[in-house]
Amino acid sequence: MTSNGLPNNIAAKVTVILVTYNSAHVVGDALRSVPAGLPVILVDNASIDHTCEVAAAVLPHTRIIRNQTNLGFARANNIALEHTDTPYALLLNPDARLQDDTLPTLIAAADDYQDGAIFAPLVIESKGRPRPAFRFLMPARIKVRDTFDYTTLSGHTCTEFVSGAVMLLRMAAFADRPHIFDPKIFLYFDDEDICLDSRRRGYSVILVPESTASHLAGMSTTPSKKVAYTKERYRIASYLYFTQKYKGRRSSYFKTTKMLFRFVGSSLGYLVTLQKDKFMQSASRVAGIFTYILG
Repeated sequence: MTSNGLPNNIAAKVTVILVTYNSAHVVGDALRSVPAGLPVILVDNASIDHTCEVAAAVLPHTRIIRNQTNLGFARANNIALEHTDTPYALLLNPDARLQDDTLPTLIAAADDYQDGAIFAPLVIESKGRPRPAFRFLMPARIKVRDTFDYTTLSGHTCTEFVSGAVMLLRMAAFADRPHIFDPKIFLYFDDEDICLDSRRRGYSVILVPESTASHLAGMSTTPSKKVAYTKERYRIASYLYFTQKYKGRRSSYFKTTKMLFRFVGSSLGYLVTLQKDKFMQSASRVAGIFTYILG
């Protein structure tokens, strides 16, 4: 047994991976939630705060890889996964927290289901509500945020999609992939993409509801208006790329054209009426469209 009661056979099976960007305000608690004795790799995307220093102080054995520029979530995860030599990798957002039951329960399920590539706990957000990430892909899951009854879940469930806030990967299921995450996705839709890709290759994506974790959604990076606008830009760009990848260029062309007219119009309207915040949000969406168009 490890010092916190985690069985040694589990401790040898999994590496915990975190990707950070100006995450000093949350990364300490994330690392404190990691069971003792587990290898941890943290890839930092050129933070300008004290993220790496906090991580080193809280969990000194953490392997910290510092990128010189912000490479995005997918590429940073790929870097960490290239350095992983355990059978499983647990992806942990810096604003997520493991519970005592999270890892043992996930590993037990993964050992039982050899056809599973991805396993995830039920993620509870800050208001005590389960994250709407079961059987629903964006944008459909937004529509069921307040209507799906998660208390009806019983037992392990094969699903279309699980949250990337806490996600266990079976490394062998990705052995033939040049990259586990699509490096063309900078931020957002990376978890949906890896789930759909795994299912298309014949693997299962399994939700383990008796395993739980908490998530302070949207807090991985210190919040600011600039961060919010940047996230909105990449959310739109990733959505259009995701649409192209799985529904084809015709579908993405239709959505791109529709969104371009909509957001250019709203940006001009907000500019004329001097609604600065709304203008910046809408302009960020226009920037996201051009980010997608320009590749």
